[in-house]
Amino acid sequence: MAKRKCKDNQTSPPSKSTRTTTRTTAHMTTRTTARTTEPVTSARITRSMTTEAARKAVFNTAELLENILVHLPPRQLFTVQRVSHQLKAAIKESTQIQKKMFLRLGGEPEEEWLVRESHAGWRFIPTDSKHATDGSQSRRTVAKANQAIFSDYKMEFNLQGGECLKFNTATRKSMLSLIKVGHHSGAPTYLCDPPCLSAKLIVGIEMRKHHFCHILMEVTSQAGLTLGDLIKDGRLSSAEFLPNGDFTDRPGLERGRTIQECFDQLERKVGAPVKVSGASAMIDGFVIPSEDQRRRVLKRR
Repeated sequence: MAKRKCKDNQTSPPSKSTRTTTRTTAHMTTRTTARTTEPVTSARITRSMTTEAARKAVFNTAELLENILVHLPPRQLFTVQRVSHQLKAAIKESTQIQKKMFLRLGGEPEEEWLVRESHAGWRFIPTDSKHATDGSQSRRTVAKANQAIFSDYKMEFNLQGGECLKFNTATRKSMLSLIKVGHHSGAPTYLCDPPCLSAKLIVGIEMRKHHFCHILMEVTSQAGLTLGDLIKDGRLSSAEFLPNGDFTDRPGLERGRTIQECFDQLERKVGAPVKVSGASAMIDGFVIPSEDQRRRVLKRR
């Protein structure tokens, strides 16, 4: 009786089917781990290491980073330099990119065209052309406009005033903060290359609904004009109010005032903030053609 109880208390050995199932499960688990888990983990590490190595190779090699950045449009370069200190340093240390952003001058030899008025408008002839003749012609230096602050344009030449260039939408929208605060990423950029020494700033100001004021500012600089110089150092030459008859409390803007003083006086009179409705710059003494216009003129050689 005691022997039977001892046998009953002992654990019965697993059956044959149970042993087979256990071995199969263990084998499948081992095989699954060997075939799936290990290779996938290894592949992920390899791809990650490759991507990281490529990223470091580009960002840690000044020449590679410069070759990428130099293909961006000038306007985007001002945005990119705010992304990180590394990109800002790369742009600051690259002479080629600085020239593209008009933060430095190109230093290329100046080119001159002869300007002559004809029945079809102004006619431009390179000075080394076989068609260049003396007579009622004026010489003008050919320049490139700063594409980061000026919109795409067609040449609007005036023999007395020079070229009239419209500021792009981004510059126009930020011009009010540049006038009042004095800060803008494009402030240190030159207006054109070669640099102009004198220019006029024309600003349209919306005071009330359907009531505007157009002011003309003049500025000169012996070192070449930048956007900041145009805003900060410009002095009022004339002002025109539109429409003439309805706005009876027109403020008298005095000649020689800065643009900030003009804005402050207009806001005090109106009793509300004013807006910049349009802005352009007239570059004195230059011809600034588009690329298409330049190609057509150079065919006349």
